[in-house]
Amino acid sequence: MYTHYQLSFTTMKQYIFALIALVSFSIGFSPQAALASAPTFTANETVANVVAGTNDQSITTTTSVANVVQVKASQTFTVASLPDHASSIVVADCVVRFYTSTDDADVYSCNDGTADIARTTATGGPGTLRSAAQIAAALRLVTPVHDTMKHGDLALSGSGTTVVFTTSGTEISNSVIDIANNTSGALTTGAAVTGAIAVAQTNPIEILGTVDTGDVFTVTLPTVGAVSYTVLSSDTTTSNIATALDAAILASSGYSSQAFTTTPSGRFIVLSAKVPGTGFTQTSSATNRAAVAQRVTFTPADMTSDYSLQLIVNDTKYNAGFLSVSDQVANLVSQLALDTSLSCTENGTVITCTATSAGTGFTYSASVIERGGHSGGGGGSGKRTVDISSLQAMLDSLRAQLAVLMGKAGGSGQTAFSRNLTIGSVGADVTALQAYLNANGFVVASTGVGSMGHETTTFGPATRAALIKFQIAKGLSPAAGYFGPLTRAFVSK
Repeated sequence: MYTHYQLSFTTMKQYIFALIALVSFSIGFSPQAALASAPTFTANETVANVVAGTNDQSITTTTSVANVVQVKASQTFTVASLPDHASSIVVADCVVRFYTSTDDADVYSCNDGTADIARTTATGGPGTLRSAAQIAAALRLVTPVHDTMKHGDLALSGSGTTVVFTTSGTEISNSVIDIANNTSGALTTGAAVTGAIAVAQTNPIEILGTVDTGDVFTVTLPTVGAVSYTVLSSDTTTSNIATALDAAILASSGYSSQAFTTTPSGRFIVLSAKVPGTGFTQTSSATNRAAVAQRVTFTPADMTSDYSLQLIVNDTKYNAGFLSVSDQVANLVSQLALDTSLSCTENGTVITCTATSAGTGFTYSASVIERGGHSGGGGGSGKRTVDISSLQAMLDSLRAQLAVLMGKAGGSGQTAFSRNLTIGSVGADVTALQAYLNANGFVVASTGVGSMGHETTTFGPATRAALIKFQIAKGLSPAAGYFGPLTRAFVSK
């Protein structure tokens, strides 16, 4: 089953001995041997990880002074019948008397505090009594009527038999109009309307809680709509935020047409109606800073099959193997699928990894490895160096390969696999696995390197494909192309 090893054993042995000698010489000769410029593998964090803010911030709107619309006080009289001679009504500061006179003259002025309404009319002949409607019409002509203590000037209105006394200017009293009706029922009074002084509405907006950079505070205004402010790192207090949000309100389009003015006061923004009695509706809300998923792109440049891409993500190392750039990229993405904390995709040249959970990031580094074990930085250029430990690892790998070949040449047919293997694994045990698969008819197909009789030390896509076929044929489930404990035990029998 190892004919291909037996045919090429001498040549392979000489080759490996020569490499061992070369590496050993390098270790002895130059612990810091200078290497030429190499390809790069750069990592670029396009979206930084952001954790969610402390979700206890708030912005509340209350109405500390309610809007009150002005109501003018009024009092209604209805003339039901002709008042008796010398009867009267007293409205605020004006006394109106009803009398019988031969000259039928009315005295409408109440400047001296008294007005007179005749019970008779000149148009119907001497001594003709007036009707209720005529008495009401004459009463509506009395002027001026003052209410010095409460409502100021009163206006008179009405029709037919009705007379209405109403505050004529701005209402200055939350009370009724004082009256006295001494007409023995000739004039009846209706329900009195109590005056109400207009009050300017006041809305304090308060910012509370733990405020984080990125939190958003919004005030929704009539006609203007939502005005928002996003907290900056320089906003250290709720007062800073109140001042900044107030500035955003003042700068909003249409603010000048609003029915209120705004003033910051500590952690408050105070909205006050411009005109008493003209209210407004305003709401507010706060949005906690949302978590953001970290995103990183890994981009190789100037790669050849003599170099291998390497990623360290969340302290786990992933090696791409010495393959074409597209195969290396695909190889790394396949391996990274085992890490559930991120999701990675590739387009043949660039790998993009995004954190699975927003706010829970991942660590990463990228580098390039030269065939033979030299390790380069993640995107630097110029000279690179390799230390003794790297060369020693290369020497140990070559010696392990020689030991495998020696064992196969002896015809033992036994190989002890001491670890699990997957995409990106590198070492003599990978060579032994490829040899086992080739010898048992599950050819590790590739062009040149990795074909029958010429195995490599890198577990790449071709090795994985051959291993899956082997696992399916032998009933090793699951057939995932992963050389784990179950398959290792089967092969080592």
